[in-house]
Amino acid sequence: WGIYAHQFNSSLDLSCMRCRYPTEPTDLFPEAVTDEMAHDFYAFLTTLCAQHFVSAVPMVPVYYFGWVESPDIYKSMFVLGTLSDVGFDIYDVLKTTIRTFGRHPDP
Repeated sequence: WGIYAHQFNSSLDLSCMRCRYPTEPTDLFPEAVTDEMAHDFYAFLTTLCAQHFVSAVPMVPVYYFGWVESPDIYKSMFVLGTLSDVGFDIYDVLKTTIRTFGRHPDP
C-alpha cells in the first residue's frame, strides 16, 4: 500500500496530521511529521477502511432482509463478517498495546 500512497498529494496527507503533530522538529517530537510518515499513515488508514468494508459487505443481506427472514447462508455470512471485524479489532488492540508498552530495539 505504501507504493500507492506516494501517488497522492503529500500536502493533503500532511494537513490531515497537522492537527496532532508538529511539522517542525521539537524537543518532544524530534522528527516532526515527514512525508514518509504521512504516506504510511494514509496507507494504513486506507487499509483499515478497506478491511472494515470487506467485513461489512457480508452483513448487508441480513440488514436488508432481517434475521428471521434471511436464509441460512446470509446468516452464516453475517456471522463470518462479524467475526472478521472482531478478529481484526482484537489483533489491533493487542498490536497497539504491545507497541505502546513493550520494548523493542527497533521501534
